[in-house]
Amino acid sequence: MADNACVVTISSREVRLPKPENMADVVRNNEAIEHHYFSQRNMAFFESKIETELYVTPDGGYFVTSERAPYSSGRKYTVRSATLHGRIGTVGKFQQYTSREDAENYIREIIKGCEK
Repeated sequence: MADNACVVTISSREVRLPKPENMADVVRNNEAIEHHYFSQRNMAFFESKIETELYVTPDGGYFVTSERAPYSSGRKYTVRSATLHGRIGTVGKFQQYTSREDAENYIREIIKGCEK
């Protein structure tokens, strides 16, 4: 599309989703498709935090979250994908990384591999 938007049908209505340029766009697009990934309840349940801004790619982008598992004192980090259709996915395993830096380095590797 010329304006870099994606149109999806949700509950029998068309929703225009702008190409995400930052995390605010990712959250808005996810809410627009009636998903609850970023809801206060979900974020509180996993003690989730958005740790990075969006690493923008042609297909959406990547970002890092951290979560603290129940009965655990430390946080672990997860690489997430955001699609043009508003969906959020886990790249690799949930809580795969022990540091934000390692998770971000993995995102950089993914992006570097896509540029080849």
